[in-house]
Amino acid sequence: MHRQSSKDLESYRQGLMERYGLLSSEIPSFDKRSSIQAPILLVMQSPEKTGCRETGEVSLDNPDYVSNKMKEQVNRVGLVMEKVLVWNFFGAYGIAKTNKSVEREWAESLSLLVNKMPNIRVVAGCGFSVWKYFYNLEPSSVPYFMAIPEPTKRNLSNAKLRERFQVGWDNINKYSAAEDSGRLKEVVADAKAKVKESLGGVDADRLKDLAGQVEDKVKRSIADLDRDKLSKQIKKAKDDMKN
Repeated sequence: MHRQSSKDLESYRQGLMERYGLLSSEIPSFDKRSSIQAPILLVMQSPEKTGCRETGEVSLDNPDYVSNKMKEQVNRVGLVMEKVLVWNFFGAYGIAKTNKSVEREWAESLSLLVNKMPNIRVVAGCGFSVWKYFYNLEPSSVPYFMAIPEPTKRNLSNAKLRERFQVGWDNINKYSAAEDSGRLKEVVADAKAKVKESLGGVDADRLKDLAGQVEDKVKRSIADLDRDKLSKQIKKAKDDMKN
């Protein structure tokens, strides 16, 4: 099973080489433990963001800070590495400058990978830059897409981002354990309910009242503008008649 999975991933990689006219040395390999059967796809931004240059692989075992912090969370929530397929949004080395066209092309390539994963449940984007690229994804299946902060030293020194990073991995673990789409929807709904609960301190009636006040002010402003415009038009018409 694992041998076939490795062949499927290498076939995908070879497809990227053909699609973009690249050499094998220009696209890193998948982690040797990676499986196409994994329920989780963890998407980093580019090979340069992690230690791919040193090892030649996209792996959380790479000797860099970001990979190390990701691996810590995988171990903390009790996942095995075979359940987490790690790849980059920009799958080749040296993509420094991008535009909408380049982003769409690589989104299409990533969609092909998602579509090859029969058990996919979660696609997690590492960092805002990756998350915004997800809008161009068009997978045939509909996994749960989510973003987690990029675990840089700067981000993890911020208490809120550090908490979001850890909670993000808790949710990745929960969503990946959903056995079917119905259960996945239940888990996601439960997570959303908790977020809504955390906003319970906001006074909804007060918000509605403020919104009503703003709307009234806008209407009055528009009415005043209309009256002012109308009076100018009447004055101009009178002047025209005198002449």
